[in-house]
Amino acid sequence: MAEARILAEAVSIEADLGFTIDALGQWLEVIDAGPDSHSAVIHARALWSAAVVAYARAFGGRLRAGGAPLVSRQLLVGAGEGATEFHDWVLGLRNKHVAHSVNPYEQTSVGIVLSGDQPPLVVGIAYLQSMHVGPDRNGVEQFRRLTGWVLETVRARRKSLEVDALAAADQLGGAEISRKPKLRNVIPGPRDATTARKT
Repeated sequence: MAEARILAEAVSIEADLGFTIDALGQWLEVIDAGPDSHSAVIHARALWSAAVVAYARAFGGRLRAGGAPLVSRQLLVGAGEGATEFHDWVLGLRNKHVAHSVNPYEQTSVGIVLSGDQPPLVVGIAYLQSMHVGPDRNGVEQFRRLTGWVLETVRARRKSLEVDALAAADQLGGAEISRKPKLRNVIPGPRDATTARKT
């Protein structure tokens, strides 16, 4: 039933957006605690990367009836001033997290270490590396607000999709539905990581 598949996509998008909000909440706790250790920085980077990737998945082109995306950049026009620009910035960061590309948010420089002698002698190599781990508290809060707005919009759409799915089920009738395969989830195996999901 097409209506059920579209509804399942809405629920999946809600899960991605909910995860994004939760990961950003944890990121705020890391900011409040202060990155006083290497493990805190790793934790912060992991949370930020996970939030950005999950958010982008919600905009990954999942389709509803007629081929229109369930969630798209155009939806953000109603989210207020600056929403689409912030969204574009987040997706740009996602692209930089997923693919190791040369970008201004990740820099590595190599230099030569010279002795203090006259004339100076070459004594070694030095590396400087910097990476954008995530925004400050204001940026995280803005991201959470935007994600929350999108989530509420998707929830409202899901409710209308539930009505559509129930109407389609009523048209089929209970006898026809009882002959359909029972609801189940299949745990994927390692080979399934490279194949598309069956709907």
